[in-house]
Amino acid sequence: ADARREKIRRVKDAAARADRAWDSAASATREALAMLARSPRMAGKQLAQLSRETAATISQGPDALLHLLGPKDDHGPQFHALNVMTLCMLVGKKAGLNQTELTDLAMAAVAHDAGKAEIPLPILRNGHRKKHEEDHYRLHVRHSVQLARESGAFGPHATALIEQHHEAADGSGFPRGITTLSPSAAILIMVNRYDRLCAPESPMLAPLMPSEALAHMLRQEGSRHDPHLLAVLIHLLGVYPPGTVVRLSDGSLALVVSPGAD
Repeated sequence: ADARREKIRRVKDAAARADRAWDSAASATREALAMLARSPRMAGKQLAQLSRETAATISQGPDALLHLLGPKDDHGPQFHALNVMTLCMLVGKKAGLNQTELTDLAMAAVAHDAGKAEIPLPILRNGHRKKHEEDHYRLHVRHSVQLARESGAFGPHATALIEQHHEAADGSGFPRGITTLSPSAAILIMVNRYDRLCAPESPMLAPLMPSEALAHMLRQEGSRHDPHLLAVLIHLLGVYPPGTVVRLSDGSLALVVSPGAD
């Protein structure tokens, strides 16, 4: 009994530390994204620092980072950016990316939607856009790339990842409809889609539970994603991904914060 209580205490302490780190990272990300348009070089330095810290943290093990997956009822751009960066780092590590690749992926993940600040909110939040609205929405990719370049903090590979974050393995993505994607690009595309299924930008679209989102990607969108990387994501998050509400054997409800070893 004492050992169990001590284990629970350690888990709670780790979760509390992760929550504090998440709050700090969310604040820094919100500030940097807001600053990117008016002071791109300063914002770029902040994003680079955040990305380096995340890439370094991933080497310490995934548990703390999985705790950092933000609540799905938070819709600020910083939460999506951090969710995507966190999962990209975890998948990238499992997929064998080196430290430089992980850092570039972190940079691209945290800033991939920065250009949405240039898109009118009614278009962003419209879940059923007309063609001209969709064309305008897709310009956010170009805006994000431009902001990344102006910041001076993003290398060519990170900038290319931002440009490709809406592409697809079957060529159905945009802006170029390419099919040859680097592992880093495939990871960013997949993780971005997963988080958007769980937390849609539009209030018109119903959010999926994490397990539902993974099932949808596997069954309905399998051709758009690298099957090996999708398997890595599913294995990483487990049968009950973080964010899933479950009923325990004693009848009580619980929120999954991290998958166990088994």
